[in-house]
Amino acid sequence: MKADLKKIRKIAEEVGFNDPKIQLVKSGKATIETSIFGTIKISKTLLCALNKNELKAILYHEIAHHKLKHLTVTPTLTLLYGLALLWLSKYMPIITIILGIAGLATFATLAQLQELEADLWAYCYAGEDLIKALIKIYRINKWKYRLMHPSLEERLKNLGYLSFE
Repeated sequence: MKADLKKIRKIAEEVGFNDPKIQLVKSGKATIETSIFGTIKISKTLLCALNKNELKAILYHEIAHHKLKHLTVTPTLTLLYGLALLWLSKYMPIITIILGIAGLATFATLAQLQELEADLWAYCYAGEDLIKALIKIYRINKWKYRLMHPSLEERLKNLGYLSFE
């Protein structure tokens, strides 16, 4: 386990995470996430599934969320929207429900766009290794649709790997 953490920390530093805090989590899914505070949570399943270059590619994707301000802008907008809805709910409860549903759809779309943007950023550094890593992750997790992430087809098409014409 210490060797795993050391390996991830070394790769994370290679891609630009300075002094990363790494948490290895048990999960049957291949997952990785990073917090606004720079903590990287990676599942043992993902660590075992990816080779070093693929892991680098996924870490580039995670660092892109930091570099592109996804981890500060989206939570701030969500908080402000939530507070506005809370205030509005005192005066117009029906409108608040409608705006709440619309807001959920808007923020889910924003999250998907941010994933595609992070993919493009990571692809500039990792190239084909990002494609290989994404395919492995989607196969392991058997994901078809996720609210906050685009489908594998959308991600590959965004990177120029699928053509539906």
